[in-house]
Amino acid sequence: MVSELTREEAFEYISSSKMCDMQEKDLKEIFLDMCMDYRSKITSEATKRKVVLESVRYEFRGAPNKFVASYIEETFGENVIVIGKQEVLLPCPCCGARSLTELYDPKCGTGYDICEYCRWEDDGTADLKQHSSVNKGSMLDYRKKLPITISDNPRWIFVDMDRDI
Repeated sequence: MVSELTREEAFEYISSSKMCDMQEKDLKEIFLDMCMDYRSKITSEATKRKVVLESVRYEFRGAPNKFVASYIEETFGENVIVIGKQEVLLPCPCCGARSLTELYDPKCGTGYDICEYCRWEDDGTADLKQHSSVNKGSMLDYRKKLPITISDNPRWIFVDMDRDI
């Protein structure tokens, strides 16, 4: 039988399953990833659960519901349908991965998001050959230095393939 889960229920399911198998070193790594001090922040099981849930939310932000459902099926053997509105992420101007919550807006001076995949900071640079002082080079030069490829990162299924490379 197929169960129907909201996105939040799916994230809670994933995080509680992770908590069951998690060792202390895994928890420390999650705290580091979330830029938190492991020693001073962990006070209870509830705090641990909250941090793991937040890391799962972040890990799957922008992921299509079908992707979350297939992750649950492949990882836990549960056949589910995930429903609910997914977060809208915008494509990075450098690598095309949908990882930005907003794009640079010169009128407002906002949108200096940093892509979590290629680490390009969106400063409004659109020309591939134009030097970006904040990124210390042009997009073209920067792409040549990237060690990451789509095959190295399965989350790149969210890449905007229509971008100029």
